[in-house]
Amino acid sequence: MVIITLSSQTSNAQVGYTYDKAGNRISCYVLKMASAGEKQQEEIVEHFAGQREIALYPNPTKGHLLLNIANGEEEETYFISLFNMSGQQLLHQQRNGNGSFEMNIENQPSGTYILIFATKEDKIHYKIIKN
Repeated sequence: MVIITLSSQTSNAQVGYTYDKAGNRISCYVLKMASAGEKQQEEIVEHFAGQREIALYPNPTKGHLLLNIANGEEEETYFISLFNMSGQQLLHQQRNGNGSFEMNIENQPSGTYILIFATKEDKIHYKIIKN
């Protein structure tokens, strides 16, 4: 499967879509951004991959992230990885089924991180800001 990602940007959010090789849209994501002079607010990032609903919050975070998965298959395995901007993997977790999963990154310095949520069919990237 080939995945193509397209995105567009508004004044405070970037909306992107992921397509499979046949041109079918398989997912959508929204990254909310603050302008330079604007105080960052904690946001819930929601993502729909098929019928599965994924919510990741708070973002920006002080160190505790909550990943909530709903409407997925109970036996489905999820792989969650966190990388710093140098590409170093800082965290890797494997989870099964729906529910809420906490991730602690308090020991990491303030900055930008990439969280990858993967299943056998999908791979979703999230930009995480740690204050």
